Amino acid sequence: MPNVSQIKTGISLLRWQVPKGKLNPKTLGYVLPNGNVNFSSHENAMNYAKNAVIKALKSDHPYERGIVVNDRQIIADIRGTGNTVNFWNMNIENCSVVHGHPNSTPISIGDYDCLMKGALKENIAYNSLGEYSKLTRNANPKVLSILPQKVKGFVEKCIHNFRRGVTSYEYGEFMKPTDTVIKEQSAQLRRRIKEFYDSSNTDTQKFLAYWLKRIDEDLVTDLSELPKEFQPVLRDFINLSKSEFKVKAPLVHRFWTDNAGKFGVKYETNFSNLV
Repeated sequence: MPNVSQIKTGISLLRWQVPKGKLNPKTLGYVLPNGNVNFSSHENAMNYAKNAVIKALKSDHPYERGIVVNDRQIIADIRGTGNTVNFWNMNIENCSVVHGHPNSTPISIGDYDCLMKGALKENIAYNSLGEYSKLTRNANPKVLSILPQKVKGFVEKCIHNFRRGVTSYEYGEFMKPTDTVIKEQSAQLRRRIKEFYDSSNTDTQKFLAYWLKRIDEDLVTDLSELPKEFQPVLRDFINLSKSEFKVKAPLVHRFWTDNAGKFGVKYETNFSNLV
């Protein structure tokens, strides 16, 4: 849906978008002249966002959808790929981000990075069952309130960037043994795929490249349309991707459960595969 207006927020311009999908008039406060929907409460705006991202996960071609809620308004509605959605280059300070996680993995290190870099209020991921995984940014030290606004903003940004760096390093160290095993398995499968690719004619290579791209974007699970000789290795490739999520999910959950506080956030989840 095209952008319908520009409103100045903070120091940058953010294009606001009309929410997509059916809306319940009972939950709306009013519709602005530019077409943006102002919900009757923050809770109703968040419920709309939750239902929208779950619907995307349940579609015929599941994808991550990301919605930014600023108080009672939806200020961005973004269609991502099968396993990612991007909020960079947007002014989303003190907003709530709601998005989908198709594989029931907890809130990720990338989600944490978005939370801290964007100075979000919270970042919430829902799975297709409507269960959530959530990071809420803790308040900065109260002593900062005595500083002039410009100085305070600079110090807060430094704190966020420092936390991003430390958290990213510690997360990498924590996940390194698992990542090493998965990378080795992935490399073996990719070598097998490359052998198929290199031994094929040009038309088959184009066909295979198309399917590999769709698989990489998590858009394909049925390989019946592929030549039979390609199916086993690509099925293994898809299964490895799925098993990676299953293996990593409890580890990521443990990382946040044990460390969230020292990284300046509160972690919550009710994912049934984790609690």
